[in-house]
Amino acid sequence: MKPSEYIRDTNRFTNVVHSIDMIPFNKTEEQPVPPLIVQDEFGRKVFNAFTFAASPKESFSDITFGPDYSDPLLELCLFLCDNDPVARNHLLKWIACVKFLPETKPDHAILMHGPFGSGKSTLMEVLKRLVGPPLTTEIDQKLLSQPFNEYLLNCRLLVCEEIKALGDRALYNHLKPLITAKQHTINQKYANHFKVRNVTNCLFMSNFSNAIAVAQGDRRFFITGTSATESACKEMANDGYFIRLNKFLRIYDEYGGDCRGVWIFNKYLEEVILPTLEPNFAYRPFPETKWHAKAVESSLHPVQAFVQEELAIDSDHEMFRREKYFEHKEIEAALYREAKENPALARSLINKSEVMNALENCGYNYERLKICGDRKKYGWFDVDDWDQMFRQLLKDNPKQRDFIKRKHYSNNRYVGNF
Repeated sequence: MKPSEYIRDTNRFTNVVHSIDMIPFNKTEEQPVPPLIVQDEFGRKVFNAFTFAASPKESFSDITFGPDYSDPLLELCLFLCDNDPVARNHLLKWIACVKFLPETKPDHAILMHGPFGSGKSTLMEVLKRLVGPPLTTEIDQKLLSQPFNEYLLNCRLLVCEEIKALGDRALYNHLKPLITAKQHTINQKYANHFKVRNVTNCLFMSNFSNAIAVAQGDRRFFITGTSATESACKEMANDGYFIRLNKFLRIYDEYGGDCRGVWIFNKYLEEVILPTLEPNFAYRPFPETKWHAKAVESSLHPVQAFVQEELAIDSDHEMFRREKYFEHKEIEAALYREAKENPALARSLINKSEVMNALENCGYNYERLKICGDRKKYGWFDVDDWDQMFRQLLKDNPKQRDFIKRKHYSNNRYVGNF
């Protein structure tokens, strides 16, 4: 029998599949391993590359969790959440969802920061054991923006340590589909690309509190961390905290190597945290942290930061005052004038589309209008409903607009004056 006949005829309806996919299944006694060939939601036969997460070798029936239960790992989680119990609770729920609900992928990533020696890597090692090393991928920041992404295939936990990309808005946009898209396009070298469902959960870690540019209104990054300094972390180490933590976890060979503490944590997640998980946890808004607010503030486009500051004060620039309009070209000239003493602002003016997006985020409107015989492109900032008021003034006075110009026109002149 020819190989082609074996594939196309004899085993056509058993082993020939439409594509590769990663369809999550829950582990049961009847199904200890996920099926290899299944039907997807469209009725197509696909090869299922999904793999179950790791599981403990014993039940730890002697361990119980009372209302006051605590252990060194839970203390570490609280420390890495800056002693915020709400933030820690959300972190624990996220870990429980990743571990026990593979069919429900959270639509946000964890971004955790802390100084060197704060214990971030220890928590990462715990998560690697919980999910399983074969299902965990560690990459560096450079690889995140590369076109080849075969590391996403059957990756349940993607970990990127030491990320720092505050000025890299392209990386932030690149990460969006990685976190929230329903499917990945797997792009391998010397092979055709193909799509699989997204089962990847992302954990980013950094030594910097403003590690990545986060857009205003962002709901993709739950940002937490500790405000402790590196010297404070060294004092904790000198006091023996991390020795006690490692003795509890027993990840490394010198402490036992059987990961007993990790699997006690696994039991705590399953018995205490998982029952409290909201049905829509994966999609509901996460609690706002002070670190998320700071990240948004520090990630503002320099133009937006400058304009918002000017709008908030009694600015020397008349165009930023209440109920004013001006020629559209004057706003660009004003920005270039300010950029002479602001290097960050100067660099940001290169990309014109980003500048306009930043202005629009500040309520900027512009339109070609005929006022007092001159048809020009005018601009204004919609502060305190000025956009509606200005348009109503123009509508009520279509022919006699000279008083509008006398009262509301900005006298600033920046074009050609610097």
